[in-house]
Amino acid sequence: AFPLIFYRDIAKSIGQDNKNMDWNPDYIVQEAIYKVQNMQQYSGAMVYWPNGGQTNWWATAYATHFLIEAKNAGFEVNPQVIKNSVSYLESEAKNKKLQDYYYIDQNGKYYQMSYVRQEVGYSLFVCALAGSKNISLLNYYKTQFQFLTEEGKYMLAAAYALSGNKATFRELLPSKYSTPNVRRESWGSFNSPIRNSAIVLY
Repeated sequence: AFPLIFYRDIAKSIGQDNKNMDWNPDYIVQEAIYKVQNMQQYSGAMVYWPNGGQTNWWATAYATHFLIEAKNAGFEVNPQVIKNSVSYLESEAKNKKLQDYYYIDQNGKYYQMSYVRQEVGYSLFVCALAGSKNISLLNYYKTQFQFLTEEGKYMLAAAYALSGNKATFRELLPSKYSTPNVRRESWGSFNSPIRNSAIVLY
């Protein structure tokens, strides 16, 4: 549903807005919003499945990102759901957790590196996108900049920009990005080279 938020704008820009519209993308987005909102737990985190189960930090940040963009595009979104998610994301980011990530060298062998969890950078970015200006938390991770993944550095810089501090954004934004050959994961933060390139591009 996330890309469908922008479907009409994209279709219009390429002269296709009156074609291929037998289905209603806005209906699909709105139904997805309702479904996502119903998956929020008391903590503000989101579960994987409608009937409950395990919550996921990264998925909560992604779902919140979707709801914010949908709200900004004019869709009906419950602001309390976003508020609760932001509270959860900021609470998790305060735990200052490290994570082992696995990369593949030029000989095809795995090696391990410990970084601030990728969820932190994404959470700070999403919270800033929602209008939260938790400067003390941003400043803490600025002091830990060398322990962020390459993608985390971009997300922290963007969080500063969204918080109105363009000078720090320019200071922190890496001048170049080389996609690390990270092991693709189907859990945690769903790490992959393509996902990470998309984050940096975004």
